[in-house]
Amino acid sequence: MDVFNQLIEDAKKAFLQNDYIKSNELYNKAVSLNKNETYLHFEIAKNYFNLSQYKEAVNSFNLYLSGTEKQDDLCFYSLLFLAKIYKTSGMFKKALLMCSQAKKYLPKEEFRTELEDEINDIYFLYYEKIPKQLDQDNYLKLNKYYLDKLQDNPENSTAITNLAELYLITRQYKVLVEFIKNNIDLVPDDDVFFKNKLINFLETAQGKTKLLSYPIRLGVNLSNMCNLSCIMCYVKDFKWIFPKERINEIKSYFPYLEKVMWQGGEVFMLDYFLDLIREAAKYKHLQQGIITNAQLLNEEIIDMLLKMNLELTVSFDGVNKKTYETIRQNASFEKLVRNLQYIAQKRDRKNKNFTWGINFVVSRHNDKQLLSLFEIAHRYNVDFVCIMPLKHGDIIEIYDNYAVTKQIMEIKKRNEKYKIFLENRVTLLVESLVKDVECGVDIEEWISYEKPVRQDSMPEKTELAEEISVKQNLPFDSDDIDTSVYNKKDLICHIPWQQLILDYDKTYWPDCQCRSDKNKNILNYCDDLISEIWNSKEIAHYREIICNDTYKSLCKEYCRDGKICDNYINELKMLKHLKQKHDYNKMLSSNFSVDMFNEEDISELLFFISRLNDKQTQEMYYGKMYVAGIRDQEFLKTYILNLIDWDKTAILLFLCADLESVNLESRNVCEYIFHKYEEKHKYDELVDFLILLYDSRNMKIDVFGRIMFLIREKLEESSKAKCFQRLSDLNIKYKLRLLKNKI
Repeated sequence: MDVFNQLIEDAKKAFLQNDYIKSNELYNKAVSLNKNETYLHFEIAKNYFNLSQYKEAVNSFNLYLSGTEKQDDLCFYSLLFLAKIYKTSGMFKKALLMCSQAKKYLPKEEFRTELEDEINDIYFLYYEKIPKQLDQDNYLKLNKYYLDKLQDNPENSTAITNLAELYLITRQYKVLVEFIKNNIDLVPDDDVFFKNKLINFLETAQGKTKLLSYPIRLGVNLSNMCNLSCIMCYVKDFKWIFPKERINEIKSYFPYLEKVMWQGGEVFMLDYFLDLIREAAKYKHLQQGIITNAQLLNEEIIDMLLKMNLELTVSFDGVNKKTYETIRQNASFEKLVRNLQYIAQKRDRKNKNFTWGINFVVSRHNDKQLLSLFEIAHRYNVDFVCIMPLKHGDIIEIYDNYAVTKQIMEIKKRNEKYKIFLENRVTLLVESLVKDVECGVDIEEWISYEKPVRQDSMPEKTELAEEISVKQNLPFDSDDIDTSVYNKKDLICHIPWQQLILDYDKTYWPDCQCRSDKNKNILNYCDDLISEIWNSKEIAHYREIICNDTYKSLCKEYCRDGKICDNYINELKMLKHLKQKHDYNKMLSSNFSVDMFNEEDISELLFFISRLNDKQTQEMYYGKMYVAGIRDQEFLKTYILNLIDWDKTAILLFLCADLESVNLESRNVCEYIFHKYEEKHKYDELVDFLILLYDSRNMKIDVFGRIMFLIREKLEESSKAKCFQRLSDLNIKYKLRLLKNKI
């Protein structure tokens, strides 16, 4: 073997041993001996790539591509490696251009999937979104992450926009305005998706009420037509369909939107819906949201959905045939199971933009099935589960709260392993108070309806993803920005600047939770364009009252049933408003904190709860106050006395063991406890309580005398023996010897 070939062999061996530096030394020596072997530049570039020396790798790949003697497979991989390099440095458009050129050199059909995966990964990173429910730790990590990305590439539009959004979420309006002024010129005018978001964030931070920017999110209720007749549905009482001739107007907003939410009714009943979502899918930045009962899905439709940038939510409310078909009348349990099974088995995890999950409305029909639901979710590898309450009026939640709380306790425990995003909107009792409630899993009937999913003998040909070309420009530069203008106060909500909902009764709102009888913004879609609605006096009024902190004149006090989520609402400010308004029901339904209440507030809360007729709701609200950390003596005394009235001895014992701050030694509390149990002839429970009290408090003599009286006068012989044993365990044998002789 001559010297040249020996160098090549040694270079290959070094490469296989991950010694890329030595491999390149050998390849470079080979190049010096034979400059006509241009494929060596490809091998050298690969080594630079593995060493993360991207500048040198780019030069070597381009050197190979500029040569005259090229092979299709090496050209393909040169361009694919270049795409990976540009993707890493945030040059996403250039990365996509490399992928587009790589298609010309596709050597074999099996290479198509590899290229498709790279394209999808680029799109995913290019249009990366800030996660929901951002906490302080995640904020700090993301802030550093995007700052590092800007160090690598100051023109990274994704990093610029997402960093701006982080400043908006955390209400750093002054910082945001200055940041956008310094960076908006780095985003090209024809990059309308990112440009529009930055202008929108700027207008929010500056409190503009008439906007140049377009909505970021759009919700459209296309129709209230439905194939089912669910027992809890109110939308079916109206007749509505979005004018088909206005659909093109919706499409004109696709270039600017990060999410469009298709709502119904059941959207798959519409004959044009599949064409509509195919059109939207051409915009890679645009996530579509679809909520469906899954009854009209089939394998062909599911195969199409699985390839999209889509959040698919399947609504069902029962894990067995009887429950499901009772609630969702005209539905087929068999069809539900098989469609969900098909989604689970055919889903391609490489498509990071497809997520799916379950909406489950809790009622008395299904309140024992939550744990089974979660096991089905785990079985099918869903991404999220949303558990929502069915409410009657403003107060009473129609389900067994003990069973629901116990199951969600267990769900959270299992979810440490399952890692499913859980959104629980159900108000729960204190977890430690429901340990005696039984719950279990029963999914055998569900499994019995599953059938093997057909696996195609040949994989379906993958169409290479291409983004639709947007020809609009959105001119806006830093000279238009006055950095002295910004909101001095934390806005309670950002939604009216970012989102528009076109609802089922021809009304429009910033969000579907904003509906209120006070609002007179009834709209005839046939007369007004979306652009006119977006800056209408009604929507501008929402922005104005939020900027002026006078939102209580229009906004609903609490815009979510039991939970505020996402990053658009200032939760603490919302709760302070409820407190000022003395809206105790809404306040108790929310996630309040102990720091928000003084003694007067607690007295008013207790008075409000005492007027409720439903004992379960009363107990739920007391539990929420306890969980929030409220240890006011009046509250604890009231809670304890009510627990006695409600025969909740187990909860009472827990509280007495857990709390050192409650003043149980006051004569009126002790007398009340004693007489309440005595009235009900529950002497065994009273002795249990007093022994616990004796063990945990410095009140030995008085309580001990009461215990001995009950043992002597009220208990059966078998109970006496058990009580003596328990007292013996408390190291008071010397008293027992004295008193046993008297009994």
